[in-house]
Amino acid sequence: MEGRGGRADPVISGGTPITGWAKTGTGSTIWSAPAPTGLDTRQLYVNGVRAQRATGSLPVSATQTATGYTTASGDPMAGWRNRSAIEFVYRGGLGLWTEPRCPVASITSTAITMAQPCWNNSTQRAMRTDDSGRTYNLVGRKSITEKPTAVENAYELLDKAGEFYLDKSEHRFYYIPRSGENLTTADVEAPSLDTLVASSGKASDEPTHIGFQGIQFSYANYTTSNTGTGFSEIQATYQVTGTKGYATQGLCDFVSGGTCPYGNWTKMPGAVRFTYDKSIHFDHDYFVHLGAAGLDLGDGSQNATVTACVFTDISGNGLDLGGVDIPSPAAPPSTPAGSRSRTATSTTPPPSTTAASPSTPATSRHRPSPTTRSTTSPTRPYPSAGAVGRTRSACPHNPTTPTTTPSRTT
Repeated sequence: MEGRGGRADPVISGGTPITGWAKTGTGSTIWSAPAPTGLDTRQLYVNGVRAQRATGSLPVSATQTATGYTTASGDPMAGWRNRSAIEFVYRGGLGLWTEPRCPVASITSTAITMAQPCWNNSTQRAMRTDDSGRTYNLVGRKSITEKPTAVENAYELLDKAGEFYLDKSEHRFYYIPRSGENLTTADVEAPSLDTLVASSGKASDEPTHIGFQGIQFSYANYTTSNTGTGFSEIQATYQVTGTKGYATQGLCDFVSGGTCPYGNWTKMPGAVRFTYDKSIHFDHDYFVHLGAAGLDLGDGSQNATVTACVFTDISGNGLDLGGVDIPSPAAPPSTPAGSRSRTATSTTPPPSTTAASPSTPATSRHRPSPTTRSTTSPTRPYPSAGAVGRTRSACPHNPTTPTTTPSRTT
């Protein structure tokens, strides 16, 4: 699959155009537009530039409890709309490399109850009993202890140019335009598909010798963090998930009821992903405006190459290799009598991320110079690929080089 010389590069897109913008009132800086019924998203892009979800600081003093927080009487958030859609952000909350996020379940004038299982998974991680002071997962600490570094996704926090809010109960977007933006003519896109291209994920399938050249992959969605699961990060966007995940997930024989293999945490998906594949090639492709990871070459990928591709404006990792769910390679075939035998020994790899991508909006209209990255993925073969995104014949907004310090936007 390739873009042809002399034409705009084709785009495989999971985006839905958002139209019908109008001011919410005379003199108001806020504009609104209808959202498709059922649409849930964490991103919005205006003329190819990512908007920021409405954000601000915690507006009340709070004391952490087993279920959330107690607050000073008269918490203003108790009167905010859609309180269960509010999200607390903890930059560095479970280690300097992490950015856990937990949704709110409910708010009263004196208490904030956090959503489960995110809250327990982020505050009760199992500790070793050898006086080492370390968790069994050996990554990060037991609990978030600080107050949230930011509060996101509340209409009442919508006060800066470039911020948006999606009211899912109203099926309506709200947005404050940046200088120079005209929403009556702007191309506004909301991601609606999680997957753009993927193999079946079955070892019995084997997609082979597939190439993508000069293709742009854009506007993929990721909404798991909007649920009670939240984003209880371990590292490299791997997460603790599930009821009592904090006490069992990936802890194997170290705790009663632990799941194996050790370190088998939940991986954030890629918008483009292949497993058990052979000789998949990406050449001068663009992964841009994506809500989770960009490209995931997972279990069983062999002889894959990624050459001169650009990864930018991505909420998760740019490029993921391998996984943590298979403890060792498949056993080698039996050796015929009289021949030499060679045995490979392997251990479960840690989460491996190559080419982690910036997630800040791009501001230039020109393509960045591609950075050549060739990589060969480990053991095994792969399945039938299917493009499920909306395919466009032209690229209206070229991916661009961020001009600010990268920030995580999961």
